[in-house]
Amino acid sequence: MRNQLALIFLAELLGTFGLVFFAAGSSIVDVLSGGLLTLVGVAFCSGLAVMAMIYTFSEISGAHINPAVTLGFVLSKHIKFKHAIVYFIGQISGAILASQLLKSLFGLTGGVGGHLPSGSAIQSLGIEVVLTFTLMSVILATVVNRNQLGHLGGLIIGATVVLCVLLGGPISGGSMNPARSFGPSMAGWMWSSHWVYWLGPFIGAGLAGIGYMNLIRRWMEIKGIASKNVVSPRIQKVLFACVHNSGRSQMAEAFAVQLWKDFGEFRSAGTEPADTIDPLVVVAMREKMIDLSQKYPKLLTEEMIMEADRVITMGCSIESICPAIEGVSEDWKLDDPAGKSLEEIRFIRDKIECNVRDVLFEKFNGTLNLGQHGKSFS
Repeated sequence: MRNQLALIFLAELLGTFGLVFFAAGSSIVDVLSGGLLTLVGVAFCSGLAVMAMIYTFSEISGAHINPAVTLGFVLSKHIKFKHAIVYFIGQISGAILASQLLKSLFGLTGGVGGHLPSGSAIQSLGIEVVLTFTLMSVILATVVNRNQLGHLGGLIIGATVVLCVLLGGPISGGSMNPARSFGPSMAGWMWSSHWVYWLGPFIGAGLAGIGYMNLIRRWMEIKGIASKNVVSPRIQKVLFACVHNSGRSQMAEAFAVQLWKDFGEFRSAGTEPADTIDPLVVVAMREKMIDLSQKYPKLLTEEMIMEADRVITMGCSIESICPAIEGVSEDWKLDDPAGKSLEEIRFIRDKIECNVRDVLFEKFNGTLNLGQHGKSFS
């Protein structure tokens, strides 16, 4: 866990460094060139910097590169606050380092690329709230719909940053990022109305983080009620079953609890449970901030099967062992991680995570699609 947090810290530091260097640097270059870059150029530099950092570091830390975005993920229950502290420290550190480098290169030109309201502080506060709310909502949408959007998430988020800077630039600077504003203010020791660039983004991201999942949940409920052909969006009780309950089904249960605990109850069990969970599975799940070290394999019982609304098997062909499962299960046809390398287990883990996400969000068409290999239940 410590090694994972250290890598997250480093990724957030480097990602925020890159963002601030290019975003603040573009403002400085615009001043030095007599406005040659223009607001449009500054906006695109900021958006392209965000996009580049997302594609570079998202695999490691998710590429938040913004304390307000991290707060939004905490409030939307994507990460824990104790882990968010590592993000905050990395982001602030990267912003300070980038700003100090810009100061050493260009002095205090353009306020080291910092932000200052052009009108009243309240006006800029309102702009920052709205812009950050928009940005955070788009970010959450790309996370929720990442199976549909594929690798377009970084492009969509970067384009949103461009849009927001174009509107907010002439008024507040279009920060949406406390670290982006803090670094230059620290380097130039300029604190006039600086509170705007903390309070505004935190309020905007907080509102988006709290409201987005509730909005999605409410929308799904309305969809379920509005049409007789649409199944209620609540998953209810899902059982992940296999033979040993030491790898695949444990990962599936853990991801389901982490992602969709507000939408249903999730359990896992095996027909011949092992004594412990596969140690490499524990390592692989720690990389996803999930600790399975205190979990133990459980025996699959007929009672569990009867209580479950859906039984999802992992490719174990356990119907011959438990005939009651036949006809009500969905098989994800996953390879057994036992005896495999950590790299192979990571591949299985990521496939399970994608399938778990599909359990909820592919119900919009009135069916419950349990994975890419599965069939739909109506």
